[in-house]
Amino acid sequence: MLQIKTKQSEYPKDGRIVFVYVVGSNAATPEEQKAELDLYTAAQGNFLRKNAAGEPLFFSGDICPIGAPLVVRQSTGRYGVNQDLEAQVEQQKFFQTKRTGELVADAQFMGISRGAMKQMLLAKYAS
Repeated sequence: MLQIKTKQSEYPKDGRIVFVYVVGSNAATPEEQKAELDLYTAAQGNFLRKNAAGEPLFFSGDICPIGAPLVVRQSTGRYGVNQDLEAQVEQQKFFQTKRTGELVADAQFMGISRGAMKQMLLAKYAS
């Protein structure tokens, strides 16, 4: 089965964070692993990206746990991480808490109150 092997990196895009993961296989034999990775490579087509070691990459707007299985979604035919709803909610809570902490640290560093920071953010995203 294809799975998230490791986190490669993350970067901002259009106001969101994109997480980049290395795709691996936990199939029993090297031949089966190669076959699974070849299917993933073929399915990605022109969108396929590989790291410096030649391993295929998976891009997601969500935090994915290492070892999470990659499955083909019936609705889109594209690969996605198979997670239950509770895991997704917990990840969103974690991400929200992390981002809130970063904003508070920024406000303290700049010497402004949380209220002033909130007004600045609202003004920035309102336009």
